[in-house]
Amino acid sequence: MQARSRVCAVLAAALTFALSALAHADDIPSPTRARHYETVGDFAEAATDLERQTEALEGPTAEEVSRGRAWIERALTYHVALGDATAALRDARSLARWTVDRDRVAEAELDAATVWQRARRWTESARFYEGWLRRHARDTNPRLRVRALTELGDARRES
Repeated sequence: MQARSRVCAVLAAALTFALSALAHADDIPSPTRARHYETVGDFAEAATDLERQTEALEGPTAEEVSRGRAWIERALTYHVALGDATAALRDARSLARWTVDRDRVAEAELDAATVWQRARRWTESARFYEGWLRRHARDTNPRLRVRALTELGDARRES
């Protein structure tokens, strides 16, 4: 069952990348990376490249800020699809540098935490949601609070 969910995650990541590549063909980090990422290793490499390119941006212009936000969100998607919770959370938290929308950052952190749920690591998942609620409960969208509380309840029930 776990192998099946891993395959589904990789296929979802491949589809996400293909659609993203079609929509943002001119937004690829560098000409040497303008190719299709076909294996899991290539997705990990793509995420690393996007993070590296994002770090190189200074962010003074609106275009660079927009590009940095798009790249870090794409890297986050790849890390979630690959099941790398640490890198996904790092990307979600670094998104704060590229956007002032606190709800967007909070939602990205919730998306990153789905890695633990798919891996059935319930105690880590519950610990994350408790921390997330302490950090974001007062100043975020009620929809996100409900999502976090629901996921916390699921994690506690399963553990």
